Amino acid sequence: MKTTRNWFVVLAGIALIIGLPKILPEHSIHVAIQILLFAYLSLCWNILGGFTGQLSFGHALFMGVGAYTSTLLLLRFGISPWIGMIAGGILSALLGLFIGYLSFRYRIRGTYFALVTLAFTEVARIIALNTEAVGGAMGLYIPIQSNDLWQIKFVDKSQYYYVMLAFLLVAMGVTAWLERSVTGHKLIAIRENEDAAQALGVSL
Repeated sequence: MKTTRNWFVVLAGIALIIGLPKILPEHSIHVAIQILLFAYLSLCWNILGGFTGQLSFGHALFMGVGAYTSTLLLLRFGISPWIGMIAGGILSALLGLFIGYLSFRYRIRGTYFALVTLAFTEVARIIALNTEAVGGAMGLYIPIQSNDLWQIKFVDKSQYYYVMLAFLLVAMGVTAWLERSVTGHKLIAIRENEDAAQALGVSL
């Protein structure tokens, strides 16, 4: 009986989440999209900050690099954001590897690691604000005149809700996999005690 009730609650919750844009006004849909976005970003940050215990202020930088790369490829060359986000993700990953290599190669940790990521983020912010090629302080404007899934352009905001929901589900899936994987256990070991983890053979 309890199992049946639990399943009913789960199914009702799924139905509510899927049908939410149908019953909400436009502004509330916008708020819901923002909630999904920040939930997604929180799960992404959790991989480094939660599992590994490394406090980073650099995720705004990685998100910005990915977003600007995808948007510039769309506006300048007409490349779909589905492809652009892969390119942006690769650039963000390379930047993250560079910052990580500089930090961990010289054993920068704790508060000092947070300051390193903050410094890179602030430098990038100043560069973006003063670079006309990326729109400067005004940013970039994407004209939307009709629905186009390939270019992720929708006149109706509810479509963005479903796109963001899909990304959130992917991030939740990755998090669930990490919790049960050897990689996730290694990251948690680093968080709990770096020296002990290294002594057990975990590569810091």
